[in-house]
Amino acid sequence: MSVHPLLIHCTRLEGDEAFYAQLARLAQGEVPWERLLAEAKAHGMAPLLYGHLRSIREAVPEAAMRSLSGLYARNRLANRVRTQALARVLSAFAQEDIEALVLKGGALMHFLYPDPALRPMSDLDLLVRRADVPRARALLSDLGFQGAPPQGQFDKSLPTIGGYIEGVWVGIELHDNLFERGYGAPCPFEGLRPPMRFPLGANGQMAQTLSYEDTLWHLCEHLRFHTTVFLPWRLIWVADIIGMVERFADRLDWDYLAQRRRTVFDSLALLNALVPLPAGVAARLGQAPKKIAGVGEDFGGWPRAALAEQRTKGWRGILRDTLWPPEWWLRMHRGVPPARPLVGARLGHGFEIARWALQWAGEGIHRATRRVGAHCTARWRRIRRGLDKRP
Repeated sequence: MSVHPLLIHCTRLEGDEAFYAQLARLAQGEVPWERLLAEAKAHGMAPLLYGHLRSIREAVPEAAMRSLSGLYARNRLANRVRTQALARVLSAFAQEDIEALVLKGGALMHFLYPDPALRPMSDLDLLVRRADVPRARALLSDLGFQGAPPQGQFDKSLPTIGGYIEGVWVGIELHDNLFERGYGAPCPFEGLRPPMRFPLGANGQMAQTLSYEDTLWHLCEHLRFHTTVFLPWRLIWVADIIGMVERFADRLDWDYLAQRRRTVFDSLALLNALVPLPAGVAARLGQAPKKIAGVGEDFGGWPRAALAEQRTKGWRGILRDTLWPPEWWLRMHRGVPPARPLVGARLGHGFEIARWALQWAGEGIHRATRRVGAHCTARWRRIRRGLDKRP
């Protein structure tokens, strides 16, 4: 299913007169506001959507604005609490000579977004040197970050520790590698360009994050890595990337990116089909424009949705959505730029689905075997008890 055009339009962090004129036209059309709000929350876009729509609030139903205003206010409080907690953590790290880089939302909301409340996040991500991990964990424990996140609230691949502050869950993920396990070659702290400093809130404390180039590379790779057959990609990650290239195009070392981070160009070429990039950035991509089918659509087959949930499609529809996903999604998922043929990616996707199917079948057989074994064991125990009671 495609994302609503109004929500895609709002991936730009700031807009001009033409931007808001187009936004007003989109808002005055036939907009399914309830579905749009659900999409905005799922994509992490509710605060940013509110930030744009309040400039044309006369074109938006009052109920929708009230809902978005509440989500924005909640996120503003949460980000204020998380920023204060982050300041405490970084101060404690500095006293112990532990250098840490703030990744993703914890940094972006301060140096990229015009208002920190516009960028939601589920936790704070910190990158430290591998040798410093034990001391960093001990310090976090001393500061009260000891608990696990609420059951089922966050789907995380790395252990998250944290606690409640002013009723807000503040979780921290401690990384010793820029990317998660299973994602290509490792990239530790030492493999990055010199970090960039930014002010952490209004108290004047400074923090460090990745360089502009490594930030853009990390965001592009993060989007691609999390475009999977299990979980949906999120539009807020697109907004991060669009914001970086629009705001810092003149500061980015494009030659370095071309030589060392070439996959950035491939990702930007795909995103350019979804949200047109500035003309200067689009010209740097060096890839001839190509029409891509299914731009903005997500994967809709198995295993994303259980087979029982897809019965209305029929087996032909299920197989189509599972084995022949939208071109734009598949290119993003497999890292295939627009200029390259898609035959290999189609084959690779088929093998991936087959691998998950075999794993699913194996787990099912294992569960069935255990159930049969448990049943036989219980029956044998009942027989033994009966035999033992015979005179």
